[in-house]
Amino acid sequence: MNLNATLIGQTISFILFVWICMKYIWPPIIYIINKRQKKIIDSFELIKKEKLEIDIQKKNIQQEIKNAKKEAFSILNKAKKRKEQLLKSTIEQAEKERITILKEAKLSIQAERKKMIIESNQYTTKIAIQIAETILEKAIKKHGNSNLIKTLISDI
Repeated sequence: MNLNATLIGQTISFILFVWICMKYIWPPIIYIINKRQKKIIDSFELIKKEKLEIDIQKKNIQQEIKNAKKEAFSILNKAKKRKEQLLKSTIEQAEKERITILKEAKLSIQAERKKMIIESNQYTTKIAIQIAETILEKAIKKHGNSNLIKTLISDI
């Protein structure tokens, strides 16, 4: 049997196969594997860096949000104070206008009152004169003192 020769031939062909694989096939495969491993490691490192940057950005954003809230609160407080000032000044102005209108109304009422008093006095005087004329006319007709009454009326 040629078991030994077959075994030796197979061994030689196997060694040759392993040598060819190690010389020509394994180096490109190992190179690609190493390249991929390096790429994966770089990706992990980049991911770690990005996570750190994201954490830093989150902290910055949270700080900016806090600052914005403080600023908004400050603006709201200023707006409230301004509203109160405007309301107070408006109330004061309205009070001044009310006082001015009341004074004008009182003066107008007083002027109207004086005018009415004068008019009523004139009206009363006219009525009194008419009454006096009527009485005097009746008295003159009865007594005949017309010259005396005419001089008195003209003097008045």
